[in-house]
Amino acid sequence: MVYVDDRLEYEIVSNTVAGDNWFLAIDVKSTTLNGIYGGIYHSPSSSDAGFIDSFESWLRTVFQDCRTNLLVGDFNIRWNEPGYARELKNVTEALGMKQIVSEPTRVGPSSSTIIDLVFTNLEGVEARVTEELKITDHETICIHVGETTINLPEQKKSYVSWKRYTKERLQAAIRAKLRRADAGVTVGEAAQTFGSTLATAVAELTDLCSNDRKVSNAWYGEQLRNLKTERDDAYRTFKHTKRLDDWNLYKVLRNRYVRGLRSSKNLAVEEEIRSCHGNPKKLWRSLKSLIRPGGEPPMEIVFEGARSERETAERLNQFFVKSVETIHRNIPPAQVEPAVVPAEVRVNEDGSEDLLTELQPITLTKLKETVYSLKDSAGVDSVTKRVMTDSFDVVGEQLLAIVNRSLESGEFPQPWKRTLVIPIPKVPKSTRPEDHRPINILPLYEKVLETIVKEQLLAFVDRTKVLLEEQSGFRKHHSWMAPKYLTGTVVYGRDIHQHDTRGADNLRLQMCRKACTQNSLFYKGYSMYNQLPEAAKNTRNINEFKNLCKNFVRQRPME
Repeated sequence: MVYVDDRLEYEIVSNTVAGDNWFLAIDVKSTTLNGIYGGIYHSPSSSDAGFIDSFESWLRTVFQDCRTNLLVGDFNIRWNEPGYARELKNVTEALGMKQIVSEPTRVGPSSSTIIDLVFTNLEGVEARVTEELKITDHETICIHVGETTINLPEQKKSYVSWKRYTKERLQAAIRAKLRRADAGVTVGEAAQTFGSTLATAVAELTDLCSNDRKVSNAWYGEQLRNLKTERDDAYRTFKHTKRLDDWNLYKVLRNRYVRGLRSSKNLAVEEEIRSCHGNPKKLWRSLKSLIRPGGEPPMEIVFEGARSERETAERLNQFFVKSVETIHRNIPPAQVEPAVVPAEVRVNEDGSEDLLTELQPITLTKLKETVYSLKDSAGVDSVTKRVMTDSFDVVGEQLLAIVNRSLESGEFPQPWKRTLVIPIPKVPKSTRPEDHRPINILPLYEKVLETIVKEQLLAFVDRTKVLLEEQSGFRKHHSWMAPKYLTGTVVYGRDIHQHDTRGADNLRLQMCRKACTQNSLFYKGYSMYNQLPEAAKNTRNINEFKNLCKNFVRQRPME
């Protein structure tokens, strides 16, 4: 396994498996670490001769003579013994590389061998065994690349701090900036001023901070440090005495330290999860930090020819817009002509027809009810539902004027149409735009206006009975299961007495049959069917459903 700091610019140039052997080469393009870095594993169960042949072929494809080349790995070939170690040395020296590990990397009760090797063509590189970092039966090797200073960009994540934010401070900041809109301004201009005033007030009370907090190791306490010290001391004693008793004592202390690490970490994880009881958001953040402590590295979407971030964003917007247009063009026209049912026009008390010719203005009370009923979701410019509710006593009248002007004129404020598009990957670690789903984050003001228009449209539809009673999608007090019960009873109620289907063995329909009682929704659906207009009863959809379902419904007389 090879870990690479995600602040480095790198590319995997080879990832090869040959039998039980593994070869990985990474091209690091950083200024100070520029070169080819490789990781190698040679399984003890595989042939040494076959490994060396595969290693030589692989090395000649990835080695670059004019750059730094550094290879590390578990070669499982004893370097200080004759035989295959000599062949391995000849292969690497032919390319100007030398092996720089000189201390035993695997120490046991009866032998000390150098099998973990480091090859490089760079002068001044040292490889040292560090006993304090030992975690397996192999030693830990630290490689020092001369006196080179490696400058990597600081890896910090930014977040918005709300520590200075209060409801009183927000209202005071808005009052200092809020100006009554002139009568001559358009709806769009008034909406732009309103939004910028609210966003500016929020920006003054929040801070953009860098999240440079490290992962807490509070679970690694004094007891574990003492166990580690005992383990290291026992290992040094064994290396000095070479006695079997000292080796056995080292193994006991090593295993005790490993068990202590696992137990302490598990208890810390359990305690963290237990502390999230009743707080789903905190639990989700904790689980993500446990699964990916450093967070998911951002993936870059690649467009051919795009060079800057702004150009990439513009190309991505164009791609999503064209994708929607393509989807619309590819939708085939409907093959079924719905039944035309004459609509009865509702007449008001004054004799006029009840038609939706214009949207009605709302009151301040209705606007407040709409704002407070919004879902607790984030908006653009850090204007969240909390900001909207905290500031409503100050900005309510101005927001009401914008909303009512929009309803009366039929003009939707142009600034509220702007959306923040976040591409969410559908395929992990993909850089192709088609493998991302656009998620739009709209201003909360837009959601307020959209909710008001939707409620007036639905009220008109329900009042005038434009929709059939059996249409259930996106309607209050209508279940999505109702069409299933209705279409099922079309077959059960009208045709069940004419067809013998005792051989049906469909388990799902048998279960449905057992659950049917005269008081169930199944029979209520049959009653609803009888109330449909004749033209609707004979539509192609219902007849097709009847023909498909006749053979699967068991005959049962109605009670």
